[in-house]
Amino acid sequence: MRLIEQSEFPLLRTPFNPGRPDLTGYVPPPSRARKGEPAEWPPADGVPLVTVVGTVRDQLVAFERSWAVWARQRPTPGATVEYLVLDDGSSDGVRDRVLGLQDAGHPVAWASYRGPAVPGERSCTLLFNSAVRQGLVRSPLVMFQWWDRIPGSFRHLDLLLRPHRHAVGLVTSAVSRHVGGSSSVESMRPEELAAVLDLVDWRSDPTRLARVAGPIGGHCRPGLSSESSGFVMRVDEFVALGGYDERYTARHGYVNVELWRRILESGQRVLVVPEPHGANYHQSHPTDRRKPGYGHLGDRLVCRNRGVDWGRLEPVDHEPVPRRER
Repeated sequence: MRLIEQSEFPLLRTPFNPGRPDLTGYVPPPSRARKGEPAEWPPADGVPLVTVVGTVRDQLVAFERSWAVWARQRPTPGATVEYLVLDDGSSDGVRDRVLGLQDAGHPVAWASYRGPAVPGERSCTLLFNSAVRQGLVRSPLVMFQWWDRIPGSFRHLDLLLRPHRHAVGLVTSAVSRHVGGSSSVESMRPEELAAVLDLVDWRSDPTRLARVAGPIGGHCRPGLSSESSGFVMRVDEFVALGGYDERYTARHGYVNVELWRRILESGQRVLVVPEPHGANYHQSHPTDRRKPGYGHLGDRLVCRNRGVDWGRLEPVDHEPVPRRER
C-alpha cells in the first residue's frame, strides 16, 4: 500500500497560523540518530511495542463499538500491543466494562482522572500528556486516538505500525471520517446513529462504514491535514516536543492543530495510511455547543510547554494491564 506523505502545514493565514511553531529547546531524541535503521522490534521482554491510548467520558456505547474492531486488530508478529482507557469521570459503566475485558484476557488498562459525574470539561490532551509523563505508557511507540472513533479496518493498526519497523523519526496518521456529525457538532440522536450504523454489517467488515459516512473533512485531507484523528509516534519524540500545550485547558480544537504543526516542523516524516484501512469513523455524540476561545492565537509564537512542567495531572485511580504467567 502506498502511503501519503505530508511535509507542510496547509493553513497559511490566521487564526490557525499565527507564526512558525515555537521549537525553542527542542532537541531530537537520541533515537533519531538511527534514522534509516530498524527500530526496536520487538522491544524488551514484557514491554509492549505500542500503547493505543484513548479518552472517554460517558461514552460506553461508543467505546463498545470502537472496541469491537480494536479487539480484532492483527498487527505484524512481534508488534505487541496494550490498550489504555483514560476515563475522565464516566458514570455509565466504563470501568466495569474494562475490568471485564481484563478478566477475559484482553491487554487493556483503565485510569480515572476524576470521580463520576463531576461537572465541567477540560481538554482530553491533558490526559494524553499525563499518560506519558506518569508512566502509564510503557512502550516505545504510542498511538493517540479517541474511543468515540471506530477503526475502518482490521488492518488499521498493522498498517500504522509497519513503517516504524524499519526506521525512526516517523509519525503515521489515520484519516478522519464522520458518521452523524463532526467531532464538534452533533447532528444525530443516539437512536438515529444506531440505525445508520446498522445499515451495513461493519462488525464483520469495518471498511463498509464508508457507505454511511460523510466525506473527509477539509482539515483531515491526507497529505494536507491540519491535525490528526489518530497517529502513532515514538514516545521519546513526543516528550522531546513537550507534549500537548497545556495552556489550552478547555476541551480540544486548536491544541491538536498546534501539536500537529510542531510535529511537521520538527523534521519527523509524516505518513498517512489512505482509505479504506487508514480511515477511522467518528460517532456523533452530545457535546457542549459553546465554542471555546482559541486561547493564545494572538501570540506571534505559540510557546509550548518547556522543561518538566507538563504532564503533572495524576490519575485518581488506575487498573493496569494484569501481568499473566506465560
